[in-house]
Amino acid sequence: MVNTHSAMRAKGVLFLCRDNGARSLMAEAILNSFSSGPMRAFSAGVTPCAEIPMPVSQVIEARGVEVQALRSKSWTEFDGLPGLKLGFVISICDPDAGEACPYWPGQPVRAHWHIAEPREQGDVNEYYRILDETYDVIFRCVNGFLNLPLEVMNTFALNRSHDRRRAPLVPDHLRVTPLPARAPAAS
Repeated sequence: MVNTHSAMRAKGVLFLCRDNGARSLMAEAILNSFSSGPMRAFSAGVTPCAEIPMPVSQVIEARGVEVQALRSKSWTEFDGLPGLKLGFVISICDPDAGEACPYWPGQPVRAHWHIAEPREQGDVNEYYRILDETYDVIFRCVNGFLNLPLEVMNTFALNRSHDRRRAPLVPDHLRVTPLPARAPAAS
């Protein structure tokens, strides 16, 4: 049997959301900052924003995660990009708020993280609090993803061909549920 874990780790992870202005950028920055080995994260949006909102950059940077290489991009940049090997495509959206989840066709293993969009508030402090909470949830999701056991990676690889109806591939017992604990902030 092929060691799927090392095969998947050698590929990219694409985080997709609606505007690539907060959630998917946070996921990209966190995975690239904390991943060891050849796994590389990218992010994109269906309708990307013109630039990353300053509060989003500040929240990421406050955790000690590099933001200089981040930019908001369209998912069309990744469609058929030569040499890019995507092992996973993870959509991040909130269907309960009427947000449509982007769908990436093809062979990568697809999953979905149900995370609400951090909407800008009239109160700046409240907006930063929401961004901090969103970062914490995404940090836990990325941490869980990076620590998936070999058996789960093998299951993903063996079963990805069964994903014919755009259904999430992650079984219910493996879906990431936001936890109440906060991830430690960088000192």
